[in-house]
Amino acid sequence: TTTTFWEFDEHGNEVKKVEDIDRSFVVHDYAITDEHYVLPISPIAFDLDNIPDFALGRAPATDLFAFDATQHGALKLVSRTGGATIKVDLGAFACVFHMGPCWLEDGKLIAHVLLFERYGSLGNAMGFDVRSQAFDPIPWSRSNGGPTLRRIVADAATGELLEMTRLSDLKLDMPTFHPLRDGLPNRAVFGTAGVRPDGWFPFNALAKYDLIA
Repeated sequence: TTTTFWEFDEHGNEVKKVEDIDRSFVVHDYAITDEHYVLPISPIAFDLDNIPDFALGRAPATDLFAFDATQHGALKLVSRTGGATIKVDLGAFACVFHMGPCWLEDGKLIAHVLLFERYGSLGNAMGFDVRSQAFDPIPWSRSNGGPTLRRIVADAATGELLEMTRLSDLKLDMPTFHPLRDGLPNRAVFGTAGVRPDGWFPFNALAKYDLIA
């Protein structure tokens, strides 16, 4: 899979184009620093035997691929300046849809991600079954554990994982932070949370997490 990044100036003129080639993966979000595009790598495997049924309209696209729990998740640092791509192996399967604040500090990448340790079929993501069109989110959210906030620290030059810390047990996703602090240190991240007696989705609360305290 080829991932292409374009950057434009305030007049809409292209000022940069960067391409990166890697095996296929799921990516839903990314972060940016002064030197890198930071992509979460959620590994997938394809089931090519289902292509005929998909082509004939007998199967949804989600039957063609699934998360591969036998592979490690990673963060990929794609250079914005023509340098080598660096991959940070997270040491176990990880599914990351959304990124929080990321920045470089003393040669290290400081990244905050919302990480699932397990994730089921994409064909019933968020409790919506693409075949039956039924929506039943509580059993789905109970089955996968939910996303939690992690801080990842890695050597930005070598990709060596230096630290991966679970900052909270709260099920948190849809992160946002100060719009003028993209790629810079941030004091806080905000997100939606699930505070329920059973399961964690649909979200029913807003949360603020202090990244400094």
